[in-house]
Amino acid sequence: MTAAPALAPPAAAAPPAVGLLAPVALVDVALALVWGMGLVTSTGTILIHAAVVAAAAAAGLVFRPGLGAEIALRAALLLLLGPLGGLVLLIAGAGPARIAPEGLQDESLTAPPRRAEALADAIRQGRRRQPLPEPPRPFAPLFREGPLDRQFRAISVISRHYRPDMLPALRVALASPVPGLRVQAAAIFARLRGHYGEMAKELLAAPAAPPASAEARRLAGRCAEAAASGFVDEAVAARLRARQAELLDLAGPEAPGEAADPPPEASGTARDPGRPLKRHSCGGIA
Repeated sequence: MTAAPALAPPAAAAPPAVGLLAPVALVDVALALVWGMGLVTSTGTILIHAAVVAAAAAAGLVFRPGLGAEIALRAALLLLLGPLGGLVLLIAGAGPARIAPEGLQDESLTAPPRRAEALADAIRQGRRRQPLPEPPRPFAPLFREGPLDRQFRAISVISRHYRPDMLPALRVALASPVPGLRVQAAAIFARLRGHYGEMAKELLAAPAAPPASAEARRLAGRCAEAAASGFVDEAVAARLRARQAELLDLAGPEAPGEAADPPPEASGTARDPGRPLKRHSCGGIA
């Protein structure tokens, strides 16, 4: 397969500038301090600087033999700039040597696309089927032993798309040993409790006039949602279920051509249709 060599990291990906300039810059700073205290003459400073540059260049040629031209250019610049050359080039980001010869250019600019990129392009262009999603993973075990990034992703899903079957997982996150996750879970728990508490008060308040059929069905759905949320006590949940039955009686039978209203969002936040995250009945994430 011709694309396989592209998966190997390029040999010249690591910049050689740090290996050559960093020790020279450190020695140059030390030489400047020693020269400033009068412990060494100017001639001695220049000779020591030249010896350090030669040693660093020799080491660079030994460890990176394929970059001889670039190392020689840096060594020449260090000698020309004198005892402060290493520090100057290090601060300047390796100066003119940043423009590498044609044979030393970054291979990532001309390398063929990696296998993952080629597969993504094929899926977008319809030349290959999109693979089936992974089966959903339950949230509660994920909060106990899953990777941290997936734990924070899961708590974000619970916040945006809460369902009553996610409440046990949220309680597990409340007892998490990870402080950041525990704080987020507590904030989500408090917000959901306040949200469903206000929803229950609003739904149990007597309306000024009997609602229309469509509105009565929508309110009945909200009553069922609040009663099953897990954030109201059993007495309030019983009143909400009684209110739901009353509203369904007011609405009457649904007409054959009447479209059913979509289920309301439990968390009170708008659903983002472009997000790749999906809710599942088991409380998991794909």
